[in-house]
Amino acid sequence: MVGNFPPNHPLVLWGHGKTFTGPERGIVAHARSLLALRATHVMTYTEAGRQALIERGLPPRLVTAVGNSTDTRSLHAALVQRRRKPLDHSYAFNLDLRHKRPFAYLGGLDDDKCIPFLIDAAEHAHRLDPRFTLLVAGSGNREHILRTVDPAIVHWIPRANTEEVADLLSVSEAIWMPGRIGLVAVDALTAQIPIHTTNFPYHAPEFEFLREGIDVHIHPGDSRTFAIESLKTTSMRPRHNSAHNQIDHLSIETVAENMIGVLRSAVLQMTRAKR
Repeated sequence: MVGNFPPNHPLVLWGHGKTFTGPERGIVAHARSLLALRATHVMTYTEAGRQALIERGLPPRLVTAVGNSTDTRSLHAALVQRRRKPLDHSYAFNLDLRHKRPFAYLGGLDDDKCIPFLIDAAEHAHRLDPRFTLLVAGSGNREHILRTVDPAIVHWIPRANTEEVADLLSVSEAIWMPGRIGLVAVDALTAQIPIHTTNFPYHAPEFEFLREGIDVHIHPGDSRTFAIESLKTTSMRPRHNSAHNQIDHLSIETVAENMIGVLRSAVLQMTRAKR
């Protein structure tokens, strides 16, 4: 319990800084502020979380946005290897992609990922362009929906290792993520492939890493409109040609270095205070 934490020990907190994935509740925000004010320093994932704490009274010098990431270096290495091979076949799905327009979905198949919308949009896209196919890698409490979809439209594997993720992202035109976007933002930036989403209101902090119109395209409206706009958008851009590559800035090594810097500073600050 924080209330029993020894006052002469540094306390560093790490978290979102505010509620991103649902409505903010006043009592939660108040408790978070009290906890943050008790801390030696607070680390947030992103600048938006940092600013939220500052607005609630925390001094700016006591809050640092350290980032969040996955193993981007391993994924980048796998992508380099995969893109040396032809992209008209998916090894992860054992699927011939000649005369196909593949799109990707990567991550949990859960309620907040809008899986029914995803499947409706895929069926609309296939009717609009029979070359369309959706490659899905993930599992969750909504995965049963995928078992009922025409296998000519949606291909599904419940899990994917780094090489299989690299395959999925290399052969696809874009990532479809109509619901919550989280760490898939880092995968997308590493692979230099855009995410297509809706005006879903509760994305995770990592959504902040994406630039609208470049790294992420928001298609408001129903599933048919989403399919139309997505097919149109990807047909106008070359694959894997983003000028915005944040692999170094977003690497897990950089995040770890940022965190270590905060922890060292907190210990040093407390050591000086004891003198």
